[in-house]
Amino acid sequence: MGGLTINTYLGLNPNIAKRLAGVIYSAPFFAMGPGQEVDIVKKTMMPLVAPIFEEFIILGAMPLHKICKSKMYMRQIITDKKANPLASIGLASSFISNQDRVMTYAKQVSYPYLLVLGEKDVIVNNKASRKWHEMTSSKEKEIKLMAGAYHELSKEPNNHVIFGATLKFMAKHLLKGCTPFGKFTGKGNEVRY
Repeated sequence: MGGLTINTYLGLNPNIAKRLAGVIYSAPFFAMGPGQEVDIVKKTMMPLVAPIFEEFIILGAMPLHKICKSKMYMRQIITDKKANPLASIGLASSFISNQDRVMTYAKQVSYPYLLVLGEKDVIVNNKASRKWHEMTSSKEKEIKLMAGAYHELSKEPNNHVIFGATLKFMAKHLLKGCTPFGKFTGKGNEVRY
């Protein structure tokens, strides 16, 4: 959802986007995940019913075991009673209408960015994210696929991949004279921060 929000905001505010040192997209919600695609009926009806039924909650048909491989994190979700992902009809309508804008704004994306995707993510559509990546006009763009990872990339057992890629991207785009925010040991994938 954060990727959709940032992308829409920057697409609507190109003057701000031009001044950015870079953006990091982590498993961005640019389109519905596989099997959750929106048909024309939902796309037409959601904006009509959303203002009337805003307080109604919809339960996503999401396989809980495919959010993250970390058992500790998943136990926390279940204990905190967040096991069923909830969304209001208004929020779902916003997802549907704004995901079309992602591809519309892709050509305008000229700022540097890092796009990190989970190989097994079922919440977002990696195919759409890759398509967006190909359509952008940015001269400095990176894409990283986390092997075996689901959606919660920072909670995955191999989270060093996203932390390392993020720190390297940020260090590369820091203004001269700024304090670095990570140390790379050079020993395989080890990152200290």
